[in-house]
Amino acid sequence: MASRNSLDMTSGPILRKLLLFAYPLVISTLVSTLYDVTDKFIAGKFIGDNAMAAIGATTPLINLLSNFFLGLASGVSVLCGNYIGGKRDGDLRECIHTAPVLGTLCGLLASVVGLFCCKPLLLTTGTPDTIFSDAYVYMAVRMLGLPFAVANNFCLCILTAHGDTKRVTLSGLLSGLVNVLGNVLFVAIIPMGLGGIALATILSQALALSIKLVILFSPKDIYRLRFSKLRFHWRHAKELLINGIPVGLNNIVFSFSNTMLQSSVNSFGPTVIAGNALSDTVFNLAGAFPVQINAACGCAVAQCFGAANYRRIADVVKKGILTCVFLVALAATTMTLFSKPLMMLFTEDPAVAAAGTPKLLFSCWGYLIYSFTLIYSSALKGMRRSSSMLILNTAGICLPRLLWVWFVFPFFASPNMLYLIYPVSYLISACLLCIVYRRVFKKTYAQGLKMA
Repeated sequence: MASRNSLDMTSGPILRKLLLFAYPLVISTLVSTLYDVTDKFIAGKFIGDNAMAAIGATTPLINLLSNFFLGLASGVSVLCGNYIGGKRDGDLRECIHTAPVLGTLCGLLASVVGLFCCKPLLLTTGTPDTIFSDAYVYMAVRMLGLPFAVANNFCLCILTAHGDTKRVTLSGLLSGLVNVLGNVLFVAIIPMGLGGIALATILSQALALSIKLVILFSPKDIYRLRFSKLRFHWRHAKELLINGIPVGLNNIVFSFSNTMLQSSVNSFGPTVIAGNALSDTVFNLAGAFPVQINAACGCAVAQCFGAANYRRIADVVKKGILTCVFLVALAATTMTLFSKPLMMLFTEDPAVAAAGTPKLLFSCWGYLIYSFTLIYSSALKGMRRSSSMLILNTAGICLPRLLWVWFVFPFFASPNMLYLIYPVSYLISACLLCIVYRRVFKKTYAQGLKMA
């Protein structure tokens, strides 16, 4: 099932393979960030800063509702990667014919749950009255588009499990263009408000899904999906869920902790809310490379685990961490030196830029530590230890954040004190993951030697 569009991560120079996998996805991530930048820029320019604050207030809530179902798709990456590395073509075909069916059902369920939960979540997080109605409209429309987003992620994971990231990037570029044009049409030309911005996002996600389906069903490609063969292969569906559910739960717990942090941010008013949202947008530009190096490591570990090439797993993890740390240090230095002009690119209000700058710096330098968390988490997922990753990230990141919000922040109620928990939680999680990864790897490697 080899192709010029796929990457064999089980042999060859590791760093080169990681970069070949990652750089197209970096471009795609930057385009996705352009979605966010355009949303906030047009919202701020044509609707007002309250609209930008409404998007910022709903983003953690949208993630809370959608990330479980998006996390399920990671089971596709792991299982397909294992089958590719082990050259189990029959199992691979059954798996990739199961994934789109499961993704469609998950997307529909996510949309229904999301629509029912919009208003309660906005009330629970204390969304200010000045932005509540805009936030509700934006969030509800985005929930309607979840079937496209979730199904798109399942199809994306089939492609990335093969290392086929170039065509994933193509779909990202085209759908990004649709998002930009849609924002202009539905807000600047047709005044639909935040509902128009959400609608443009849905259309872009639908286009991205359509492109991936064209690739997957192409009769001349390696995937060779057939409508007549789309069905639940229960054995593979079970494995997909076993590997994907812990990642989905991890995403929920992670998003819940971020939602609690967002509720604390909301207590400072619209200016700080808008600045916080703006800092996340700018930070996504810096975090593109490390996140995709992490994805490359996940693909490589899954393929190597399937091929029983355990020694290479250790090399992938080491080089992945070194690469991430180097790139994050470079990005953090740049963001520190040019934080103010970067923030002012996306807002005309100096108060919003000033409010978001501390969060940007905490996020950038905290990501140096988070690089270890990312790579160790990917390694555990690739070795089918998703449950371990869930437990450790809950104990290391989510629980400390909740304790911080409940017992520390009330006595030092300032944005900077709130943002300090980011690097602190990353450090705790990185230490826990490092210990468990080493134990799992030694056990797996020893079992491989006995079987050889």
